[in-house]
Amino acid sequence: MEVLELRTYRDLQYVRSMETLMRSLDARLRAADGSLSAKSFQELKDRMSELLPLSSVLEQYKADTRTIVLWDTHVGSPDC
Repeated sequence: MEVLELRTYRDLQYVRSMETLMRSLDARLRAADGSLSAKSFQELKDRMSELLPLSSVLEQYKADTRTIVLWDTHVGSPDC
């Protein structure tokens, strides 16, 4: 249970830090309004690649959350 808690906490911190990156990228893209220099485009592309692990982290976080809910349901059931 402790390992699950630590991993869930770590994943949540990662997601929060990626939220900041996503907001800054969104602001830069909105400000560019369709016109980016090659250098700016490459910088954005490089920053976007930092978001690639986010999908797998979110999937693991959701799986861990389901596990916790199942444990909670099992522990709280009158059959225990």
